[in-house]
Amino acid sequence: MNEQQKQKMGQDLVDFMLEDLSLDEIAESFEMKVEPKFYSYEEDKENLVKDWKIKLPKWDVWIRRSYKTWCGDINFEAIKFGGDGEDFNEWLKTKWFERYRNLDWNDD
Repeated sequence: MNEQQKQKMGQDLVDFMLEDLSLDEIAESFEMKVEPKFYSYEEDKENLVKDWKIKLPKWDVWIRRSYKTWCGDINFEAIKFGGDGEDFNEWLKTKWFERYRNLDWNDD
């Protein structure tokens, strides 16, 4: 798998996570699963933005929420992946297993 394919795989994984979880839940889960040195959170009240950054050696995830008014209506949300999607996938298998093992995967 080349670098571009690995990048796409990682972005596809975070997009899939977003189908099941809110950005807040994803950010909270990362905060619980990632060592503090790899996790940061910043609020820019002047520009009405919240940023979460998860940066591990082989991959990173950036989450941004922009507001129309602070803590009011959301202007936009984004989650971006960078790096090795294969490594990220392996990390998810071990670190996020508890979060997903109890989901009902049936379409009933």
